[in-house]
Amino acid sequence: MALSNWLTRNEWNMAYFAGVQTHPHPNGLGEILIAGMVAMHKAGWIFQGITIDENGNYEKLSQCCDGNEAVLAEMISGTFDAMGRAKEAIAYADFYFPALDLSEIKDAVRIWDKIKEL
Repeated sequence: MALSNWLTRNEWNMAYFAGVQTHPHPNGLGEILIAGMVAMHKAGWIFQGITIDENGNYEKLSQCCDGNEAVLAEMISGTFDAMGRAKEAIAYADFYFPALDLSEIKDAVRIWDKIKEL
């Protein structure tokens, strides 16, 4: 995963879920992350480890995290906690980056939580 350690955990979470929301038919995890990073960039986010433009062209500046590559292993093995990560992304974005639209992800989490109550 080429971008994993150039994004903080919170940036990765926000980029992943913003990408899921904005890119309906991605061709892999990289496209999801780039779509989310573009959405974040357009909303005004300044990344710690990369620069990116509105077309998704990015440059790695400095590694700012260690261990994010484990998320790919979680996805492959089926142990990825999507709802937990979505809730992390929502909480972080709501507090630090309310300009990021995660409304569809918020709706999905609310529906999932209601289903779990049944």
